[in-house]
Amino acid sequence: LPEVKAVRRSPEDAKIYGAEWRLEAPFPPVDVCRFRCKLRDETTGRPLIDPETRQERFEAEESWFTLDNRRLYCLQKAAVKLLPERCTVDAVAEIRKERRMREIRKFRTLDNGKSIEVGSVVDGVPFETWSWRAASENKAGGKGSSGSKGKAGGKSGGKTQ
Repeated sequence: LPEVKAVRRSPEDAKIYGAEWRLEAPFPPVDVCRFRCKLRDETTGRPLIDPETRQERFEAEESWFTLDNRRLYCLQKAAVKLLPERCTVDAVAEIRKERRMREIRKFRTLDNGKSIEVGSVVDGVPFETWSWRAASENKAGGKGSSGSKGKAGGKSGGKTQ
C-alpha cells in the first residue's frame, strides 16, 4: 500500500472536486459501472424473493459498483488513513453494460456492496472481508469490524462512494 500516494489538492481544486486529496496508484484506474444488484439474505446468500410477485428483488435504483476488488481494497486502505478528510481517485466509467455482463452475472454481494471479498483461489490467498466503514469506525475508536459474516461463494464486488 505504500505505493498509493496521497496528493494534497490546491484549495481551488479541493473546492471543485469536493475533496482535499487525490490518490495516485501504480495500477490502472478501477473500472466502475452502474447497475441494480440483486438483494440477498445476509446469512444464506440466497436471493430475496418478493412475496407477491415471486420474482427476485433488486435495488430500487442503480448504484456505482466495481469488480476490481483488489484495486478498490488498496485505494480504500489509503483513503481510510486520510479520514475525516475526503479523497478521490481516477476511475473509468463503463457505460456499455453488455461488455461486462459475464462478470456482472458472477457478481454477488450480501450487503449491497458495503464490503468486499479480497483474496485469490488461483494464488492460494485466503479471502478476507474488507469494509472501509468498519475500518473507519476502528480508526475512530468505534466497535466496527472488518471481519466476515460468511462468504456465500461467487464473486463479490464493492459499491464505490
